[in-house]
Amino acid sequence: MAPMAKERAGAHPAIAGAALRGEAFTAGLLRLYLFYRFFLAGALLGGFYAHFPSDVFGRHLPGLFAATAAVYLAAAALALGFYQLQGRHLGAAQIFACLLVDVAALSALMFASGGLSSGIGYLLLVTVAVGATLFTGQTAVLLPALASLAIILEAVIGHLLLGRDLATIFPAGVLGVLLFVTALIFAGLSRALDLAERTAERQARTSAGLVELNQAILERMRTGILVVDEAGTIEQINSAARELLGRTGAARLAIGASLAEEPELAGRLAAWRRQPLARPAPFTPCLGGTELLPAFAALEGPHGRRALIFLEDLRAARQQAEQLKLASLGQLAGSIAHEVRNPLSAIGHAAELLAERCAEDATVRRLTDIIRGQVRRLDQIVESVLALSKREPVRPQRLDLAAWLPRFVAQYRQGAPGAEIALELAESLRPVHFDPVHLERVLANLLDNGLRHSRAHAGLAWAAVRACADPETGALFLEVADRGPGVPPEARPRLFEPFFSTEPQGAGLGLYIAAELCAANHATLTLRPEARPGAVFRITFAHPDKIFH
Repeated sequence: MAPMAKERAGAHPAIAGAALRGEAFTAGLLRLYLFYRFFLAGALLGGFYAHFPSDVFGRHLPGLFAATAAVYLAAAALALGFYQLQGRHLGAAQIFACLLVDVAALSALMFASGGLSSGIGYLLLVTVAVGATLFTGQTAVLLPALASLAIILEAVIGHLLLGRDLATIFPAGVLGVLLFVTALIFAGLSRALDLAERTAERQARTSAGLVELNQAILERMRTGILVVDEAGTIEQINSAARELLGRTGAARLAIGASLAEEPELAGRLAAWRRQPLARPAPFTPCLGGTELLPAFAALEGPHGRRALIFLEDLRAARQQAEQLKLASLGQLAGSIAHEVRNPLSAIGHAAELLAERCAEDATVRRLTDIIRGQVRRLDQIVESVLALSKREPVRPQRLDLAAWLPRFVAQYRQGAPGAEIALELAESLRPVHFDPVHLERVLANLLDNGLRHSRAHAGLAWAAVRACADPETGALFLEVADRGPGVPPEARPRLFEPFFSTEPQGAGLGLYIAAELCAANHATLTLRPEARPGAVFRITFAHPDKIFH
């Protein structure tokens, strides 16, 4: 229904200052009243011609009664038709005009029927009650005043022109007082109902805002959250749960799906329902690449017993433990670095001297090469651990990948002659928040590994850098692919652990540092398990609106 308009400028001040109550509160009452006055006018006119009740309608001036009733019916029909044509909408002045027509018509009909004794005057109580309900301010008081004045004038004119008893003026005054009392009562009731309506609307807006706030918090949480009913149907799931379960894109796990699509998680839920106090065991999702720890809570409500499921990425707990371990190790390395490096330097120097004095002995030369290689490896490990313990704070910036990546790749190519690096950029890449120094270190590490493995396996130092957006979640990601032998399945669970390496000469800290730098920038570094051949590492950036600072 269209909102009811307020009065135009230039109208009577009392009407121009009138204000209709809330649309939801007045719309139904206005429609009911327009139909009421139409049927009332028809009943009065029909009762007159049917002489029912007998000797009441128009007994003193039947011609006036018939003409007034006919005009009143036409006016009521016209107002009702105009109301329908305007899309069930009337302005304040139009509504007030209808009420004035009712006061004038009922006063004239009462005059033609012998005054207050006909009972027609009491119908003005309905008109005044409706006016006090629909309007606020001066208009609510103006209408009973005009009705009271019309009743008193009817009594005075009846005395002067028709010779009625002067005593009829007193009942007319009493009815006028009754009209004012009725207006005050209904105005008070209307104010109370209007206040209740506004309170209900305010509470509804507050509730809707809380629902939106809860939904926003739910979507921004890093903890995966699901709500499952007794039949195992998913009623709610946030983005973090989909990402942890690997259920994005074509494998998207939507509301209404069955938890049986994740049999491990469904089994943990069934075990918890049998033994709520038992501690759930971690599990690895069907399409996910990380181990998850579930937690369950019961939700009792009118829709039955539901289960609230929390999914925690065990990588976070492991990373905290590893950070504590590396912090201690860094302190230890810092305190003994001088003592360690001096013997390493002496060992390396002795190996150099020995190699020079026994340059013709192949066995000695091979052994000194091993010594020097291990010395360099130990020195690299000490240097890496010291760098971890002295990590600089994160300084994220707004990076436009479409402009930043080509510059980085061009600069990297200059330091890697003979390497072939392909660059693919999707259209309409939005900016991300990341420390550019950290992103350079991560990409340089991944490209170094990819080029080295591609050269060893395929004979060509080749790597590809792709920047895309997930079509389902909208999350931006970078991928670095190579043509190497790939990561063995048994090595994948420990790939991002410190000091773990698939190469004999590796320090085992490159991928760990890269993953730590990504986590510090609210991103994740993962190995795509379905990549064949070679390896594909993916950096998934956090959505700027879902980062907690």
